Amino acid sequence: MTQNIGTSTYLSPELEESDSKQGYNEKVDIFALGLILCEMYSIFPTYHERIQTLSDLKKFRDLPAALRE
Repeated sequence: MTQNIGTSTYLSPELEESDSKQGYNEKVDIFALGLILCEMYSIFPTYHERIQTLSDLKKFRDLPAALRE
């Protein structure tokens, strides 16, 4: 596992909320993988839309409309 290394975009919500990284386990990596898969199956015309979609997915657990169909 790569504790304390990586991009904050892919950081799981529970690690963002926690001051300590004690809760780091395989589930954190699976969360990041889910975000990456969302990126792979989505089309983002701009960088801003990509970041906004990933932020909404993390915060609201809301998949983009194209992935819900």
